[in-house]
Amino acid sequence: MADTKDIAHDLFLLLLNLAQFSDRKLVIRVFTEAVDALWPGLCLAYTADPAQDAAATLNLDTMTAHYGGFLVQGDMAALPAQQHQLLGNAVSMLALLLERLEQQQQLQDKQNDLAEQIAERTSQLEARNSELEREVTQRRQAEDAIRRNEDWLLGLVHILQHPFTCSQDFLDFTLDEAIRLTGSKFGYLYHYDEAHRRFLLNSWTKDVMEACTITSPETSYALDETGLWGEAVRQRKPIIVNDFHAPNPFKRGYPPGHAPLHSFMTIPIFKGETIVAVVGVANKNGAYTPTDVCQLTLLMDSVWRILDRDKAETALWEREAQLASLSDNLPNGMVYQLDFGAAGNERRFTYVSAGVAALHGVSPAQALADAQCLYGQISDQDRRIIVEREALALEHMSIFSAEVRVTMPSGETRWRYFTSAPRRLLSSHIVWDGIEIDIEDLIKARQAADSANKAKSEFLANMSHEIRTPLNGILGMLQLMGSTTLDDEQKEYLVTAVKSTVRLTRLLSDILDLSRVEAGLIVLRQAPFTLAGQREAALDIFALEAKEKGLALDFTLDARLPPCLVGDQSRLQQILFNLIGNAIKFTDTGGVRVEVTPLGLQNGLLRVLFAISDTGIGIADALLHTIFEPFTQAEGSYTRRFQGAGLGLSIVRKLVALLGGTLAVDSTEGVGTTMYLSLPFTLPNVLPGQAQKSTQQPEDDAGQGALRILFAEDDAVSLLAGKRLLEKSGYVVCTAVDGREALARLTEQPFDLILMDIQMPVMDGVAATRAIRAGRAGPDTADIPIIAMTAYAMTGDREKFLAAGMNGYVAKPVDIAELRAAITSLTAGKSPVCNI
Repeated sequence: MADTKDIAHDLFLLLLNLAQFSDRKLVIRVFTEAVDALWPGLCLAYTADPAQDAAATLNLDTMTAHYGGFLVQGDMAALPAQQHQLLGNAVSMLALLLERLEQQQQLQDKQNDLAEQIAERTSQLEARNSELEREVTQRRQAEDAIRRNEDWLLGLVHILQHPFTCSQDFLDFTLDEAIRLTGSKFGYLYHYDEAHRRFLLNSWTKDVMEACTITSPETSYALDETGLWGEAVRQRKPIIVNDFHAPNPFKRGYPPGHAPLHSFMTIPIFKGETIVAVVGVANKNGAYTPTDVCQLTLLMDSVWRILDRDKAETALWEREAQLASLSDNLPNGMVYQLDFGAAGNERRFTYVSAGVAALHGVSPAQALADAQCLYGQISDQDRRIIVEREALALEHMSIFSAEVRVTMPSGETRWRYFTSAPRRLLSSHIVWDGIEIDIEDLIKARQAADSANKAKSEFLANMSHEIRTPLNGILGMLQLMGSTTLDDEQKEYLVTAVKSTVRLTRLLSDILDLSRVEAGLIVLRQAPFTLAGQREAALDIFALEAKEKGLALDFTLDARLPPCLVGDQSRLQQILFNLIGNAIKFTDTGGVRVEVTPLGLQNGLLRVLFAISDTGIGIADALLHTIFEPFTQAEGSYTRRFQGAGLGLSIVRKLVALLGGTLAVDSTEGVGTTMYLSLPFTLPNVLPGQAQKSTQQPEDDAGQGALRILFAEDDAVSLLAGKRLLEKSGYVVCTAVDGREALARLTEQPFDLILMDIQMPVMDGVAATRAIRAGRAGPDTADIPIIAMTAYAMTGDREKFLAAGMNGYVAKPVDIAELRAAITSLTAGKSPVCNI
C-alpha cells in the first residue's frame, strides 16, 4: 500500500486536474479509476442513489445538494485512519467539483438562452445591455465562489495533512488557515464551558499579539463580561459586523491597547446541541459574507470532529494500556479472553495477560498461538468438569467457575481457580472473558482448616461422650435416690443436685450447639408440627419454674394462625426455650408472656411473629449490642446475680439466621424486655391431626411389668443406675457389658427390646446392631426394637445410629421419663415375650 503522504499528494493533483474537466461523467469515471489505482481493494462503484443500497457508501454531498455516492465493495476498515480520512475528504471535494460543474452548466445554459434571445431580439440589444451586464456579474461571482470553494478545499487538505503532535499545535495551524482563507488579519479561538458560562483562550494569531499593547491580557472571561464577540454564544448563531465603528447595542468597546478593528466575524462551534468553542476573525480586506460563515463553519466542524476522534483514540489507547497494566500485574493470576467461534466449538485465545508465564510456564505468545498448551496442563478429570460447566454456562449465558489441577512444564502440580463469563459478539462469535488465579496456598489452608475442624469436632464429640457418661451415672443415681424414702431436707438436697446436673447438661448442649452452628453442621429438618404443641411443651417445661418464682406465664396463639405448619420444630423449640428461660431467669416479679401472631403469606411462606415479653430487670442501651455475642452477659462482674455461660442468645441468633428469620430486642432497664422473633414457615399438605406435637408423650408403660429388656452398657455406674431405674419402672432387665455378650444373651432367651450403648469394648453397639439385623443372634431376633442409649450427642449421631438399624435414640444423661416414653413408643400394642 502506498505511503499516506504520497496518496495525499496524488489525490491533490487528481482533484486539481479534475477541476479542469467539464464532463460530469468523465470526472466521476476518472476519480473512480484513480481511487481504485490507489486502493485496489476498495472497488468503488458510482450510484445515483446510494441510500437504497445496503453496502457501505461514500456520499457525494455538499451543503446544498446531493450527487449520489460510491458503493464500497471492499473493506474500508482495513484502511489506516489517516488514509480513511483522506478518502473521505477527497470524496467531499469531488462533490464540490460536481457542484461547480453543475453551476458551470447552469451558466452555459444561461449563455445559450442569451444567444437565442440576441438572435431573436436583436432590435432590443441596447435595452438588454444592463441585464446582460448583471448576468455577466453573476457569472463572475459564481466563478469567484467556485475558486473560493477550491481554496477552502485546499485549505482543509492542508490542515488534514499537517503533522501535529498535540491538539494545541493542530488548532494553531487551523486558526492560521482560517485567517488566510477568509483574507483576515486577526483571529482567535476560545474554548467555551457551557456549564459555567465561561470562555478560556486557546489561540490568538501572532498579528494580534503584535498589535496589542495590553501588558497582561485576560485569558478567561465570563459570558456576562463579554460584549459583541460573546453574542455568538448568547444568540447561538454566527455574528458579522462589517463596520465595527458603527453604533451597535451589543458593543461594550474594547480596552486601551487592544488591536484596532474595523470588521469582525465570529461563529460558535457546536458538539451536538452544546457550544464547545467560538472562533473569530477580523479586519478582512472587504466585507464578510454568509459564504464566509458557511465555509468557516464547515472547516471548524471538520476540525473539531478530528479533535474529538483523536481524543477518543487517545482515551481508548490509555484505557487499553491501563487494563493491560492491571491484568499483567494481577498477583498470582492472569486475565484472558477465549474465542469459541460462531458455532461455539473452537478454542482460541485472543488475549492472555503476562501472568500466564507464572501460572503455566508459557509465554503469552505461545498461549495465543495454541490454546492447547494451557488446556493440556489441566488434569483429565478436571478438564471434563470444565467442559461440562462451560456447556451449562453457555446454554444460559451465565458465569461459571471451577477449581482445577494443572501440571506445569516443570512437572509440579498446583491448584488453579477459573471463573469466566460468555458473551456473543456482533460477529456472532462467542468469547469468554475470564480470570485464573493460583489457589495452591488457599487449598492447603482450606485443607488445614478442614483438618482442624475435623479434629475439633472429634474432640467435642469425645468430650461430650466422656462428660455425659459420668453425668448419666450421677443423674441415674440421683433418680434412684429420688425413688427412696427421703425426709424434706434430703429431698431439698436431691432436687438441688438434679438441677445442677440438668444445668451442667444444658451447658454442655449449648457449647456443642454453638460449635455445630459455627461449623455449619446444623441440618434443618422440615416436618409438619403444631404451634399448640410448642405451647404445651413450653408450659410443661417452664410452668413449675415460673410458679416457684411467683411469676405469671402466659402463652397465647392468635386465632388466625393455621393449626399446622411445616418447619424444623426442634430448632424452633430450642429458640423458644432459650428465650422463655432467659425471660424467667431475669424476672423476679410480674410475669412472662409469649404471643404468637401471623405476619402474612408471601411467595408460599407464612411469616410468624413470636413476641416474648417479661417484666424483669431489662437491659441497658449500652449493652444491647453485646447480648448476642457468645460468652457475654449483661452482668459481667463478680457480684452478678444470674448464673450461666452466656451462650443461649448467641445460639438463638445463629439459629434464627439459619432458619431465614429475624430477631430484634426492645428493652428498658428496670422495666422489662421484649424479644421479637420472626420466622418463615410453609403450609403443609397434610391434615392437622397428622402433624407432630412436640409434647406428645406415650402413655406410661410402667404397668407393663412383663417387658423384658436387654441392657448393654460397659460403664459400671451407668449400668447399675440404668438397671435399677428400669426395674423400678416395672421392667425385667438383663445386662451385658459389650456387644458380643449382648449377642450371646439374645441367643439364650427372648427379649422385647434392647437398650444399646454405642462405645463398648470387644464389640461396639453399632457392630452389635448390624450383627443382630443380619440374624447372627437368630432369625427370630433380627427385627427386635433397639434403642441407642449413648453419650454421642453431636449433630448427625442420631441419624447415623438409626441408619445402622436402630429404632430409637436417647442421649445421655438419661431422664427416666424420656426413656420410658421411647420404650413405650416401640412396644405399644405388642404382647411381652413373657406372655407368649
